[in-house]
Order: sequence, then C-alpha cells, then structure tokens
Amino acid sequence: VSGLCFSYGTGQQILKKTAMMLEEAGFYVLAGSSGCGKSTLMKCIAGLLPYEEGRILLNGRELKNLNRDTYWKEVSYIGQKPFILDGTLRYNITLQKDENEADGKRLEEAIRTADLEGLIGQKPEGLRRRVSEDTLSKGEQLKINIARAVYREAGLLLLDEMTEGLDPQAEIRILEGLKKYGKERGILCLCISHHVETQKSADRVLFMEDGRIETEGTYEELCGSCETYARMAGREKA
Repeated sequence: VSGLCFSYGTGQQILKKTAMMLEEAGFYVLAGSSGCGKSTLMKCIAGLLPYEEGRILLNGRELKNLNRDTYWKEVSYIGQKPFILDGTLRYNITLQKDENEADGKRLEEAIRTADLEGLIGQKPEGLRRRVSEDTLSKGEQLKINIARAVYREAGLLLLDEMTEGLDPQAEIRILEGLKKYGKERGILCLCISHHVETQKSADRVLFMEDGRIETEGTYEELCGSCETYARMAGREKA
C-alpha cells in the first residue's frame, strides 16, 4: 500500500497518503484510536471502497487492474457484522449445498482454527444443525465467519474487530489457531483489534493515527518507542 488517499465525499479526508508493506506470511494487527481510518483502510484493501489516489499491490499486481472476482478469490474479508446464512453449519462454512462436495480435511482445519468444536457438539445434529442469525450469539457468528474464511484458503485474510463477542479463552485459542494456520499455509492475516492481548500476539503491530500508519513494530517495541501507542495500550512511558 502506498500513497493511499480516501474521503467519503464530505470533504474530510480519512486516509492521507497512507503507506504500509507486508511481505511475509504472518499475523499482523492494525491498531489505533477510534476514527483514525483503520476500517476504511481495510475496506480499501478488500476492494470494497474505491480509493482516490495511491496504489494497492497484491503479489506485485495493482488492485485497480485486477478483475474483482479474481481478486476476491485471493482475499477473505470479515467485517464488523458477521453474516450468517439460513442453513446448516456445514453450509455456512463451506458454502456448498452438496455435502459430498466439501473437502473434509479443509473443513476439519477450519473448524479447529475457528474453535468451533464446542458449538458443533452442542446438538446431536452436529454440522447438519440448522442455524440463523437469531439462533447464534455474535461470538458464534464470528467463529463461523472465521471458519468460512479459513476454508476458502485465500492468501490474504482481513478481519475487522475479530475478537468482538469472544470470551478471553476463545480469543486466545483462535489467535493461536490463526497464527499456526498462517505460518503453515503461507497466509497473511491482517486484523483490526483494540485488545492488548491480540496486539501482544501479533508478529507486528501497525499503529495508525489521523489517517496514516505512523509506526510499526512488536507490541513491546512500540510501547518502548511510541508514547502515544504506549498510552493507548495502557503502558505509558515513564
């Protein structure tokens, strides 16, 4: 990402020559105060918002020059409101109505990574259990969306507020699962999170302020080098 600019048409620029480079597979966190442009940046990377200036490259290819269907095969995006389809748990993960079409090994990996074993085991129907938004908590909906993204095996996984609605133990299990999955499969995972524990788990934290990436590093590095980040993380420098 280089020189990215975006505004919502109100005259107020949200992204201001934003730049960042993520070259290796791993788990990265986009952090910053509310309203600094994190979700807007992620939607631009996901191809959901038309940025005005700058470039977004995926494996050296400019997003604006790529067919959207081709691009979205390589990118999985989970927004702040997970979506659930009326259907079985299996269908919600694989998006394949014919059970015989699903890849069993990929399905098992998706379930394990998203910490879904407990939900599947709640009812005797298992993966054939029918669900909807009304029958699931927000945390359960999020887990299903993460499992769906893992099952797709896209090279870039984008998560906006991925830990919203999760209890602390589930959050830790999913973070560990995503990190392991990313390393083994060469997947780059970028998530937005205000949770300190999530930021501590990241290979790198990108700290955003007023529409720009101001600095980056591990959680400990940023707490020691950036006073603004340290205050936000509750670790104000002496």
